Amino acid sequence: MRKLVLILTGLMLLPLLAAAQPRPAAPAAPQEMAYGRDPLQRLDFWRGRGPGAPLIVFVHGGGWSSGDKAWIGDATAGHFLDQGYAYASINYRLVPTVTVEQQTQDVADAVGFLLTRADQLGLDRRKVVIIGHSSGGQNSALIATDPRFLQKSGLDPSVLSGVVLLEGAGLAPRPQQGGRAPLVGPALSPTNNAARPNAGAFLMLIATSEDLRRQAGVFAAALRAAGTPARIEDIPGSGHNELVEYLGRPGDRATEVVDAFARQVFAAQAR
Repeated sequence: MRKLVLILTGLMLLPLLAAAQPRPAAPAAPQEMAYGRDPLQRLDFWRGRGPGAPLIVFVHGGGWSSGDKAWIGDATAGHFLDQGYAYASINYRLVPTVTVEQQTQDVADAVGFLLTRADQLGLDRRKVVIIGHSSGGQNSALIATDPRFLQKSGLDPSVLSGVVLLEGAGLAPRPQQGGRAPLVGPALSPTNNAARPNAGAFLMLIATSEDLRRQAGVFAAALRAAGTPARIEDIPGSGHNELVEYLGRPGDRATEVVDAFARQVFAAQAR
């Protein structure tokens, strides 16, 4: 009987003991920085917890006409800080106030802003991964393939160790019907700019969209033909927005794949 009581008492104490275990510290509030004069040319920056931190840059989606740098998962920033990285989420000007080309230049300017201040921000400028969601995937992929955009900061696509596209849109769009000019024309299609120089490697995650899967396949084939590593990974049970919302949560499959990719491309830069 006494043994049974001890066992039951121990079981009752388990939740209290678990609650008493130290948990990772929540990330401090980010520092908002202006990389341009427009109110939307802003970014949130979380400094890494040590010097010489690799950098993860997130580019939100929103169909090129909406979205905000706050559109990140509740665990995302803290997760990447726990991995030893610095993290940034950027805003950019939106269509129709600007063109997609000007918007993409904003994304490149934000990356250039961070890397030209790498020493004061505690960054390792050799180790950068950019993550783009949906339309932000097109912006991210384009600065990673078309040298025009990063040239303004004295950089080129090879400064990006890797690119992660979370159901990236606009990678290989079909011609529009009815004579309307496409939002992402041939010159702004990452597939049409896949000849080198490119970022070091590309990872494309797909949840549910068959058209975005098709576009990822076309883009990946063009990258491989140019000698740039590219792979597509299916994330079963996820969704277009859940790829962002759950990023950084324990047990999330997309997070596990992104983490492995980041470790791989950062290790390659250290050789």
